[in-house]
Amino acid sequence: MHFDHRFQGATRLGALVLLSLVLAACETVTELPPPPAGEYRLDAGDVLQVDVYGQKEFSGRFMLDTTGRISIVKAGTLELRGATLADAGALITEKLSAELRAPVLAVNIIEHRPVFVTGQVKSGGRFPYAQGLTALKAVALAGGYGPRGSSQRIAIVREDGTRARVHENTLLRPGDIVDVGESLF
Repeated sequence: MHFDHRFQGATRLGALVLLSLVLAACETVTELPPPPAGEYRLDAGDVLQVDVYGQKEFSGRFMLDTTGRISIVKAGTLELRGATLADAGALITEKLSAELRAPVLAVNIIEHRPVFVTGQVKSGGRFPYAQGLTALKAVALAGGYGPRGSSQRIAIVREDGTRARVHENTLLRPGDIVDVGESLF
């Protein structure tokens, strides 16, 4: 009986490929750390409504730019990245106090920074964040899974760089990136 050594090498290679696919499919889903304790922290992309009572010229909608700043007439450019709404209100009040006597104002978030959906979806991109948004709902916003998309291979990348494989029902936070991987079969 004649045995072809090339066939033996191809069989080993095929077995290794199959084993790596099986192990990749068994990759565990990771629990993401809970949101930081305390109030919501502002960052680039958040849109604020600032109302200075009795002073319409100082009021308006302001989006935090990529550096986490907004510009308000007579208050100047204000760094708000990482601030709470209370911190933002106090800083705006302080800056406007040079122009107004005892300004009274309200600061509210009217639009959170977006989430992003990438990978094996029909139409990835930037989507508005809403309370209760899950990975599955974000995939639906992106037109659903693409032909090779896998509901078992969803990863979320948080703004702090944390990356984890998650379930479809994982709640998102503003700024999250949802990445849908390819189905193995």
